[in-house]
Amino acid sequence: MALHTNLFHGYGPFGKPSLEFGPVLQTEVGRLQLNGNLIFDRPLGPARAATQLKYQWQAKYHWKPQMHFGLQGFGELGDWNHWASSKNQSHRAGPMLSGTFGLGAGQSFKYELAYLAGSIYGQRGHMVTTRLQYVF
Repeated sequence: MALHTNLFHGYGPFGKPSLEFGPVLQTEVGRLQLNGNLIFDRPLGPARAATQLKYQWQAKYHWKPQMHFGLQGFGELGDWNHWASSKNQSHRAGPMLSGTFGLGAGQSFKYELAYLAGSIYGQRGHMVTTRLQYVF
């Protein structure tokens, strides 16, 4: 369990400074890792809009260090205390691959790749996400 925080200085998701925060939950059952996160996105400044509610989830099977596979999902529900109509919400989910390649001397290369399909604020949405990380 952890607390996610992210301060956007300058231009965040609302086009102005904002703060993301929320619980990050993770557990493992054998080789299966389960994650569930609720993210509250709060614009900062004098003309503040309502706090938005987002979610993230993942189910990942640890097969080998170089390859884990599973499913991921993301969504935006609207105001945290008054969700948007279903046609104005966003929900995307799909398969993912990730893994780590050890390079020796405490160094490694990590990757994550996902293909997500669903809707983005009432419109069909498909996307590929990629994360590459060099650990030293």
